[in-house]
Amino acid sequence: MVSSMEENDPNEVVNSADYLSADEGTVAASVARPMIHVYDSDDADTSDDEYHEARNNLRAYGEMRKRKVRMRADGHGEEVEQLDKFEEVESDEEEVEEAGVDNLDVNEEEIEDSETEEMSPTEQARKQTSNHSSYRLSEESDHVRGNISDEASADVFDNAPHYDPHCEGKFEFVARMRFKDPDQFKTAVVKHSVANGAGLRWTRVNPTRREVKCKNESCKWKVYASWFRKNQTFMVRKVGLPHSCSRQLRVNQVTAKWIAMDMLERFRINPEWAPEQIMAEVKLKHNIEVKRRTCYRAKVVAIRLLSGSLKDEYTRLRSYLGELKKRDRLGRFELEVEPHPTQEKVYFQRMFVMFSNIRDGFLLACRPIIGLDGCFLKGEVKGMILAAVGKDGNNQMFPIAWAVVEGENANSWRWFVNILSQELALTDGRGWTIISDQQKGLIEATHELLPDAEHRKCARHVYANWKAKNKTDRVRELFWKAVYACNENDWKKATKEMETIEGTELGSTPFTDFMAAEPRSFCRAFMSTMSQCDSVESNICETFNGTIVKYRGLRIIDMLEGIRCYMMDRFVIKYNMLMDSPDMLCPRIRKRVEKVKELARLCIARQTLADKCEVKMGENGYIVDLNDRSCTCGYWQLSGLPCCHAVSAISHMRKEVDDYVHPCYKAYHVELGYKIGIPCLDGRQAWPDAIGLPVHPPKQRPMPGRPKKKRRRAAHELETRPQRNGVGEEVTRRGSIIHCKKCGAEGHNSRGCKATAAEIQANTRNEARSARTAPRRATRGGNNTAGPTVPAENSAAAPTVPDTRRKRVLHCSKCQSATHNARTCPLNRGNGIQDVVLNVGDRRTIEREMRIATRGIGVYVSEATGNQYVRLNGSRGRPAGGTQPTEMDAQGSQPPPTQP
Repeated sequence: MVSSMEENDPNEVVNSADYLSADEGTVAASVARPMIHVYDSDDADTSDDEYHEARNNLRAYGEMRKRKVRMRADGHGEEVEQLDKFEEVESDEEEVEEAGVDNLDVNEEEIEDSETEEMSPTEQARKQTSNHSSYRLSEESDHVRGNISDEASADVFDNAPHYDPHCEGKFEFVARMRFKDPDQFKTAVVKHSVANGAGLRWTRVNPTRREVKCKNESCKWKVYASWFRKNQTFMVRKVGLPHSCSRQLRVNQVTAKWIAMDMLERFRINPEWAPEQIMAEVKLKHNIEVKRRTCYRAKVVAIRLLSGSLKDEYTRLRSYLGELKKRDRLGRFELEVEPHPTQEKVYFQRMFVMFSNIRDGFLLACRPIIGLDGCFLKGEVKGMILAAVGKDGNNQMFPIAWAVVEGENANSWRWFVNILSQELALTDGRGWTIISDQQKGLIEATHELLPDAEHRKCARHVYANWKAKNKTDRVRELFWKAVYACNENDWKKATKEMETIEGTELGSTPFTDFMAAEPRSFCRAFMSTMSQCDSVESNICETFNGTIVKYRGLRIIDMLEGIRCYMMDRFVIKYNMLMDSPDMLCPRIRKRVEKVKELARLCIARQTLADKCEVKMGENGYIVDLNDRSCTCGYWQLSGLPCCHAVSAISHMRKEVDDYVHPCYKAYHVELGYKIGIPCLDGRQAWPDAIGLPVHPPKQRPMPGRPKKKRRRAAHELETRPQRNGVGEEVTRRGSIIHCKKCGAEGHNSRGCKATAAEIQANTRNEARSARTAPRRATRGGNNTAGPTVPAENSAAAPTVPDTRRKRVLHCSKCQSATHNARTCPLNRGNGIQDVVLNVGDRRTIEREMRIATRGIGVYVSEATGNQYVRLNGSRGRPAGGTQPTEMDAQGSQPPPTQP
């Protein structure tokens, strides 16, 4: 049973005053705490642990009351002395608890027997009446144990400072500052360390108490905190002196996890934040220096905190798929998994995304042309993003569908094209145009599933492969001239001129390489006019890949959500742009029409019957039919936009050019594609529950080295870098082909040449260079040692020009020979020169002289050979012009070893 007493009744605490004398009990009764809970030993709900705890607490409470009485009798201050005494008792109890001693290890029966023997009969009777009950301090009694006086306990605890987790800048720890838990206390300690630039060390860490001190041994700063039972808070018990150490720029408390938590919102905005930028931000914000490696790990931790673990990300895929189907019931969202051969789990393989609004907008407002391309993922899991992109009436990209697949191969492309064909009703592909850049397996998949569709290759990628053998500017001009020719006559002229150019390799010419690339798949002269598109490049696909590059490094759900949000914003921007435009044509089409009008001033039109005109442009002539909307140049039929000849004829007949532009380029027609927006989705907390086995990340094969995020550039792509002076940019030499000036081969220079003398002599490039420089060498009178020997008859006919150059006298600075210089001196060990005749002694004698000449300052003359050397401070001996000592010797320097 549990009973409670009234607050102000001193007679109810007589049992707890039995430990005192009569006088002391009277005084103690006045300060006794009310509401002491009494636990009946007969109650079945009372356990042995509670009994022992109540007994121990009662003893400690009695001892504390005795101390209070003695302090009052001595005349000391009530609250101050009681608080000080309690801190000693509290620290002793905490040390006992830390050592693992929670209860007294004493047999209760032995204690009761010993106490009974020492008591008087009256006390024994009183003891028997109280044996059935034990006392425990109430929650209010913890106020006394919390070092608070009786009268001011409630006010002090209500006014105790609370830690504000949102505080910024410096703050100081004070006694009785309360925290939610030890983790919040640790966070506050780290914030204090960063704000003050002080290194700290933890001296006591356990679930109930924490103590931290300054890392500097001479500094007396420390904070001790532990749990407070009354309010179930973590409270500061002791605070040391303020910091006496100087500020540090490197703090051990600044870890990767702390940086990630401190700048989590910045990472949410920019997940690709560079480590160098993180270092600068920490230095600017906190005046703390961190290592680059720490910032790199902080970036990884922040990404994991934002997106969770990789396994959890793929586990939520089914829920994300359910949310997509819930919000867009007519869309196409498919997830393919790969089952495990032995276990009941599945791995991610592919996922297809197509919104119904995008599909309907494409079919309403875009031309029947689709670009297919793929790009690599840059995150933890490798794979590919396959995309189908259309072209709207403003000649801009219109993404239709995208999918995440395991890799680029025939199976993945066949799966993607099959779903795309079903959703767009492509059937056999008749009337549709597919443009690609020769991706792996794509050509086979499109020919198999869309046999009647027109297949275009990207001319830019064809030229990149073709340029490897044909690098001259003239060949490049002829290639693009043939590609952009809109009729077969102009195409034949360009290719015929290409036939006259010889190739750089045996059996290969620019024309043969051009025809081997199947020009009917990338030249305008052979393209279908049903698509009303003159594109010869897959720029729409490359534009989409470049747009989503910032999302390709994220986790799969974040990446798909990023693409969806981008498409949502794009639809709104494009629709508002078209609605605000007063022009009938789209903005980009208007610019093209105005450029064509500028070219039309060079044309002369003559009208005939039935709305036909004959247009002359220089020496060329064309027939324009306004009824059929055609021109013999072929551009009008191919693109749907009037060419310069057609504009000249339309103007000649006093008609408007805009009326002859194809309707697909009109603004009102393009609005239909963007009028229906992308559906909105709920947050992850509201996604439906997953149905089926949880999806695991795909199996990955780790590759050696650091993963690359930049694509490999082709040899023809120029790269730029900042100049050394920091002003402007310069083109790097990457991709350029070097030639050896000795043998003429590619891939190495003369320093790494391993060709034989016969190969060098047979080098045609060397002969040509010798022929170019022979007249110059003959004018200078030099010897033609590099090139071939000039025949005698030619040399006799050549005029003899006297050599007016100053004769160069060879002189070796090592052995003083006039037959060679220092680089070819035989004193250089291992140079292989043996046929040089020395005019002074042997080599060993000269070496010994050189060693002596390097010692001291002055003039040294060898007795053995008679050579003279000038000895200067810090330099080697050099031959002197005479035998007289230098000025340095005359001024008292060290005399030479010998004098003549």
